Amino acid sequence: MKYPPQQIRSLMDVLAVLAHIPESEIDGSNTFSAEFSILLRKQLTHNSNQIRCFGVLATIATIRQLSAMSKVKIGRSYSHFI
Repeated sequence: MKYPPQQIRSLMDVLAVLAHIPESEIDGSNTFSAEFSILLRKQLTHNSNQIRCFGVLATIATIRQLSAMSKVKIGRSYSHFI
């Protein structure tokens, strides 16, 4: 199966968002976050270049999501100065 990079990127973006939902917004712990981390490690160490590329796209999506979350936290924590 061959998927266009844009579809894989979109899928990984969605999965990264789901994996990094704050625990305060869901009941209990986010076990999908741990599963997603395992998936990333497996993809990044896979023998197939195509699967490794999926892992790279997922890692970039995760970094993008964590960056967006930290900007929101920083914005909220310094909003009282504005």
